Amino acid sequence: MGMGEKRFLNHLEELKELIYFLVITLFAIIARISAKDYISVDANIFLLPWYDEIKAGGGIIALKNQIGDYGVPYQFLIALMTYIPVKPLYTYKTLSCFFDFGLALVGAKFAALLANNKSKGLFLKAYGALLFLPTIIMNSAIWAQCDAMYTFFVILALYHLYKGRSVTAFLCWGIALALKLQAIFVVPFIIYCWVKERKFSIWGGVISLLTNYIMYIPGFIMGRSFLTPFSIYAKQAGIYRDMYLNFPSFWVLFGNDHANLKMIAILLTIGILGTGLFILMDSNIKIEEPQQFIKLLIWSLWACVLFLPSMHERYAYLLDTVLLISIFVDRRQCKYAVAAILCSILTYSRYLWGNPTDLKKLGIAYTIAFLHYSYMLYQENCTKE
Repeated sequence: MGMGEKRFLNHLEELKELIYFLVITLFAIIARISAKDYISVDANIFLLPWYDEIKAGGGIIALKNQIGDYGVPYQFLIALMTYIPVKPLYTYKTLSCFFDFGLALVGAKFAALLANNKSKGLFLKAYGALLFLPTIIMNSAIWAQCDAMYTFFVILALYHLYKGRSVTAFLCWGIALALKLQAIFVVPFIIYCWVKERKFSIWGGVISLLTNYIMYIPGFIMGRSFLTPFSIYAKQAGIYRDMYLNFPSFWVLFGNDHANLKMIAILLTIGILGTGLFILMDSNIKIEEPQQFIKLLIWSLWACVLFLPSMHERYAYLLDTVLLISIFVDRRQCKYAVAAILCSILTYSRYLWGNPTDLKKLGIAYTIAFLHYSYMLYQENCTKE
């Protein structure tokens, strides 16, 4: 090998992290662009008609009325889109995909923090894994949905919570909640941290409430009621009269009797999470330890999506993201991440392309995976003298 080649290869070695970052980012962009023209059922029935109605109503001025069932902050973003001379399908997807990359960056930083690994290698591996997580690509680039947006702020909130920056954490969580109600799934974990660690005040929730209201200012200016942040989500909670919606929920084993099972499901979820709190208080679990932090977070998120009624397949988006991050903290998490993410891929594919999937069998597998995770967590932390 000549001296020129050696110098070239040495130079590549020095720049390998930057090259990897640029290449993986480029490939991720290309992957998303390739799906730009796919119109999902949600885009066709909800997102694009919302855009048309807001545009016909005068853009920002249309915020005086509730259009669709999402919160005012997302309606405000749609209103801004109406001033951009680009196909609305593209603007929806571009906005969501922008947060894909933000989520990958924040998620990778969170993984590196919990792994106590300052090397660029771990950060870049986590960044690439998150960018190419199938459900993240499918959600934004294909479905044109916006789950990356609220998840970005939830992960940012968890990052700051672990760092002991509770004010910033509650602020970020308030933004997440304003964007999507599913941000509420992280509340049980926040309560666990509050009870067990006692390092922040639960009154930090007021910061989240104020942040939520600040996010609604465009609507208030246009004349919306100050109860709008609550009324929108209250209405959302009452829209669906199903125990599960294309999701391998625990309730696929019992049937879709929403009228009789809804309250049982809510009480069961509260009971399971409450039992988890009791066991936590009586255990040697130290949430400030990174593995305990993320495992308890996963368990509480999983309990919410598995046992609450009216769960959609996309409601596991945050759980899947955190599970993937956890692999970089503890490789033993891999089997649970694979099981849960595979279930999500199957349900996404079932909705988007009609791929045949037996939800009952999937529900059994999903429930068994959660029970095994619970057993593992209990064995690791509650059976030692």
